[in-house]
Amino acid sequence: MRSLAVIVALCVVGLAVVCPRAGSHPSDFPAAGAASAPATRPVVERLVGTYRGTVVDDDEVVPCVTTFWVYEGEIAGKYTVRAGRPDAYNGTLDRYKLVSNDRGECRLRWTDKNGEGILTIQVSEDGDHFAGSWGLEVAQDKLVWRGKREKRGR
Repeated sequence: MRSLAVIVALCVVGLAVVCPRAGSHPSDFPAAGAASAPATRPVVERLVGTYRGTVVDDDEVVPCVTTFWVYEGEIAGKYTVRAGRPDAYNGTLDRYKLVSNDRGECRLRWTDKNGEGILTIQVSEDGDHFAGSWGLEVAQDKLVWRGKREKRGR
């Protein structure tokens, strides 16, 4: 009876993976931690698409449209800074490097009229949005670049 009380107590505080049923055998249930979480989708699969968001440009937060695709097995892309404004300009993204699939983090090179530099982003597990930062040689926290996936059919 004492072991049942411990199992119930663990279930109540959320420490057990499975709460055994009365009369069951311990081998009927996986050991704590034995069940693996679903595999994380590769960043390449999560990121492909078009995102509307903002980027810091000349110390101003401005609209930005960013599109990612797969080219020769790696992510590439394009973007429009100040999208929808008369002073809009375009750029490209290439030289993809995966930093961490678990965190959805990758690095790309941006190139536009201002030169080239580094963009580091993290994409959400469902691919709905990304957040990151950019810089010339290293990404700077204050230079934010974000996007939310456009809905299909738009």
